[in-house]
Amino acid sequence: MASITSGLKKRGARYLYDGKYPSAVECFTRAYLMDPTDTESIIELIYALNQNADYIKAITFAYAYLGEFQDIKKKDTLYFLTAEAFGGVGCVEGCAQMLERCINLNPNGASSEDARKFLNELKQKYTIDKYDANSEQVSMTIPNALTDAPFLNYETLMCMKEVSEFIKEQKLHDAIKRIEEELENGNVTVSLLGVAIMLGAEVGDSKYVLRNAQRFKFVEDYTTSELYSLAYNLTDLNDDDIAYTVYRELYMKESGDKDIAFGFAVACERIGDISHAKEITKQIILSEGGIGPASYYYNEIGSRNHSYLLRYEGAPVEKILLNKDYKGFNDNNSIFEAIDFFRFTQIETATEILDKLDADNIFTRLELRRIAIEPKVNLLIRARSAAKVYEKSNKVFFNTGSDIIEFTPQIENVINNFFNRGLNETVD
Repeated sequence: MASITSGLKKRGARYLYDGKYPSAVECFTRAYLMDPTDTESIIELIYALNQNADYIKAITFAYAYLGEFQDIKKKDTLYFLTAEAFGGVGCVEGCAQMLERCINLNPNGASSEDARKFLNELKQKYTIDKYDANSEQVSMTIPNALTDAPFLNYETLMCMKEVSEFIKEQKLHDAIKRIEEELENGNVTVSLLGVAIMLGAEVGDSKYVLRNAQRFKFVEDYTTSELYSLAYNLTDLNDDDIAYTVYRELYMKESGDKDIAFGFAVACERIGDISHAKEITKQIILSEGGIGPASYYYNEIGSRNHSYLLRYEGAPVEKILLNKDYKGFNDNNSIFEAIDFFRFTQIETATEILDKLDADNIFTRLELRRIAIEPKVNLLIRARSAAKVYEKSNKVFFNTGSDIIEFTPQIENVINNFFNRGLNETVD
């Protein structure tokens, strides 16, 4: 076992040196599956994830280890890598907070000098004073962001207000007319185009949908989140050519985002570029450690018989989970794969799997800790995962959707009451 883990780490190091980050992620993930207590593998895995722009996953691993192991070797390096991941998702205060923790923990450590330089750059560029360097709890709702936040100009806001009233009154053609006035006046934004596309689909005007899809090319200033929304809608509306163009633009910006990468793979498949679809999906499979939803999609690329039209979610995921025998969860691979599906499955299915997991197993605890931090997992499932670990450990980190805090049973009660009132949403 030790020799296999050592071999995986050596291969991973070579891939890092060669800049083959998805392959490095796969090697270090497999090392983690073999020995989840090997801190060196986790440090390298988080570094590889950062290099591959998979920042959220890096943060989940970091907080899993910070919660499970109080005395971690190279903890200062772990703080530095967590700072990089926070920077990657646009959390300036969280980034600065972890940099200071790195420096304070080991002022003369290997990562401290880099942390000082990074922190100095942040303070020159941003106003950062709303954080507690003595805590690992981080606020994610901050005005300073390293990423592009959605921005609506005044004209767009006023137009959207009027359009909303028309939609409430079911005057869809009037709503379209109002948007057209704004677009013709030169206020072409992705937000307006997205609403126009959905209205066009609602009234059954496919030509109008296509016209607005093509207009996005003339938008000079748009954010990644706006573009992703447009690409998602276009795929849903079967506008394959324009969806491909938008996803290609997105993929160039955010190749490390698995949802974007998968969307681009599906877009490639739908225009007939099967080889490119397989190439991208292979990279996703590597970044999932060779285990996970993308491996199922890969085998169906080109068949046009599958239902993976938007992301690997919904019916395909439920079918896979129901056909799997997860009764015993006797190996780390099955635990890792089942939990990886939590981002895409229904609450009932995830809960059924949670009930079968044994939190006495250290690997299971680490995976449940990661789920408690993962923002794309349903809030209720995050809380139930955290609660299962809390029974074994009093220090569990939890993502509320706006902050990373220490979990308490009171938090679970609040969330359960929220969902019991019928607000059973699949996203935060």
